[in-house]
Amino acid sequence: MSKMTCDIYQDLIALYVDGLCSEDSGKAVEEHIKSCKKCADAYRQMKNEIKVSEISGEEREENSEFKLNLSKTWKRFKRNVFLKVMAAVLALGIIFTSVYCLFIKSYLLPWDKVRFENICMLSDGSVAFEVIPDSGKKGDVKVIDIGGTFYVTCFSPLINFTDYVSEPSDYIRIKPETDPYETGAAEPVHDCEAIYYGDIYGQHDLIWEKGTQLPKASEELEEEFEFLIEN
Repeated sequence: MSKMTCDIYQDLIALYVDGLCSEDSGKAVEEHIKSCKKCADAYRQMKNEIKVSEISGEEREENSEFKLNLSKTWKRFKRNVFLKVMAAVLALGIIFTSVYCLFIKSYLLPWDKVRFENICMLSDGSVAFEVIPDSGKKGDVKVIDIGGTFYVTCFSPLINFTDYVSEPSDYIRIKPETDPYETGAAEPVHDCEAIYYGDIYGQHDLIWEKGTQLPKASEELEEEFEFLIEN
């Protein structure tokens, strides 16, 4: 072994550093680098390269693990944000729907939830009366004329803060239709045959029908209606 050149020793050093040479070759390398500076330097350089390689590998593993943890954290963050946003949107939707259904949307009041008071006949043949919800709150009253048969409905939100105040402007006045194309529109197209409460296509109950006598409206009410018509 002593006759081997440094080139051969450096080949063995490479195997020695990697732990691939035999025990005898390893001992020969150890003896040689004690007395040969060139081979000793080559040995240290190879060892340093291996250390650097090992450190780089560890750093790559650490970086890879860090990136993986960062990716998982970012995914959890996005999921949490998404869930919170969806929860907020759902909560707002529930609040909006509740407000709309309770305070804004109007529902048709059934027959037994309304009162018809002060039904009277005006001097022009109109029938006037008040539609008052049992709740004492003001409802939205609609009237539809189908060939002289009138259908009255009253709508109100589930929660209503507007109190009903008995005034002539709140009376329902049903007058026989006149021909808008006739000069002066003096003659009715048809008489008022009956007045019902309820939907045209649903259940409706009779309020008044032709031939049923009604008390005459008071002079005060007549004057109030004349004032409302003029203005």
